[in-house]
Amino acid sequence: MEVHHLLKAPLCDLNIISGGISSLVLELDDSAVVKVPGGFDRNKEELVVERTIYNRLGPHPYITKYLYEYNGKTVLERLQYPIRKRLWDLRDVGARPPAKDVLRWATQISQALHHAHSRHVFQVDIGPHNVLLDWSENAKLSDFAGASIDGSKPTVLPSPHSEHPDMPGQNPSIQTEMFALGSMLYEIETTRQPYHDKSDEDIEDLFRAGEFPDTSGLILGAVISKLWRMGYEDVGEAMEDMKRIQRKYVNTVENRSGRFWWKERYDIPLSYYYHMANNRIALLLFQSVSLFLVLFSSVIIESRCWDGFIGRDVLSIGRTSTNT
Repeated sequence: MEVHHLLKAPLCDLNIISGGISSLVLELDDSAVVKVPGGFDRNKEELVVERTIYNRLGPHPYITKYLYEYNGKTVLERLQYPIRKRLWDLRDVGARPPAKDVLRWATQISQALHHAHSRHVFQVDIGPHNVLLDWSENAKLSDFAGASIDGSKPTVLPSPHSEHPDMPGQNPSIQTEMFALGSMLYEIETTRQPYHDKSDEDIEDLFRAGEFPDTSGLILGAVISKLWRMGYEDVGEAMEDMKRIQRKYVNTVENRSGRFWWKERYDIPLSYYYHMANNRIALLLFQSVSLFLVLFSSVIIESRCWDGFIGRDVLSIGRTSTNT
């Protein structure tokens, strides 16, 4: 693949899309971004592992597309933004995702995770901050920097909301990933993390005691509960249950002339679109704060333009990064 001409010039003029502690994601054009490691050796090693993982996984419809490597930089397809941002926007206006989106995203994410596991890859830091929406509103698993391949030790950890204390994320397995998937699906459907209003210590005690948030009123409630309680052998089994629920939902829509069980609860109100159309000031504030955090969290830019940046995906709305 031909190298993008902007990669051959100083990168300091490129727009920052997202950033964090160990890398920055910069804009190349409407279809591609470049992920640049920070100034520490560990940051460079994480991107090497991430490229190894992308090559191992190969093309997949629900995994961010890896394009090529250039001088230690990773070029990826450009997508919209993390699902968590969509969830926050909906929550701001008192809405939740439509049922059809919840079911579609859940199935797509599960397919991607199941594929990764079949290639001996554990993402570890599983959550809506590491799933991006493409331009057709499909979900794509993203960010494998710090992930585990072939049993390697990860350099990232899951959120306390997504980790069972008896199955620490530093020792990733099918079970740890399924537990985290359950928490992610809960957040996608409710717009909030499990026990979002409790301390890390309280969450640990509740999870260890086998006490989880009530899921009885959720479309995927039975699946989420089963994921938390280790009721599946692998993600593939959970995915089959999701597909059955999805088929039932489609049949209900057809049988009721476009009306479905969860219509009143899950329709997006017009206020959401009004909120989005009039959120320019908030967006500018978010970008300003993001840039400040990137600079404050050890971005070192020499007086001359140089093509190394330090940071890691600020748009990852969680404890670690978002990819593209």
